[in-house]
Amino acid sequence: MITILGKEIPTELHELVDPRSTAFVIIDMQNDCCSEGGSAHDAGADLSMYTEIVPRIAAFADICRDANVPVINVRIVALPEGASDSPAWIRLRVRANTNYDPANLGAWEFTLEGSWGAEFVPELQPQDGDVVVTKYRSSALHETNLDLLLRSNGITNVMVAGCTTEGCVESTVRDLCFYDYFGIVLSDCVGSDSRALHDASMLVMSAYRADVATSTEVAAAWRELGALSEATMEATR
Repeated sequence: MITILGKEIPTELHELVDPRSTAFVIIDMQNDCCSEGGSAHDAGADLSMYTEIVPRIAAFADICRDANVPVINVRIVALPEGASDSPAWIRLRVRANTNYDPANLGAWEFTLEGSWGAEFVPELQPQDGDVVVTKYRSSALHETNLDLLLRSNGITNVMVAGCTTEGCVESTVRDLCFYDYFGIVLSDCVGSDSRALHDASMLVMSAYRADVATSTEVAAAWRELGALSEATMEATR
């Protein structure tokens, strides 16, 4: 810790991920976003990064549960008949669609409430004790109950994983700071269907928007703190 303007500021990783005040937020790991047969895949999205990060996120979520760190699963949905879609949001979805097909001026249809596409990928289904937060825009803090849930449980530090890095992940990371949380991007647990956009977003966020660490580094910090069970400590060595 360092003191600036009379306030204590965490600077070391073990301080930024103290299990007593930290939550793990998983963003939009849903079928339409990152599964074969989902609408993004059908439109031509490259899912290779999601194939890499899904098992890492699943493994780290189990470590969080062992350390009594809340796991919060965030999902983005659209209501039927465009009930949750403003003209500006539809325009954003049109721009997203043209990334896959420049000639397609329709809005990208994804994660319709109640559909298979809106469900979490099988490997990342919420477990007993997890929390699910529903959002209708990019940031997990915009017009959701996430802030209330974090504050109610004494959370000041939020580790972020999920997709897409340059979209909903970065939007959430920016808002975390605005809401006075310490944001930690787990660099090995975020991904995009565009590696170029992923790399650009990581460059921007790591400049000063958030602290960046890997899930392995966090697990090591928790081992040093004695926050993990013996079985998990052995499994993460």
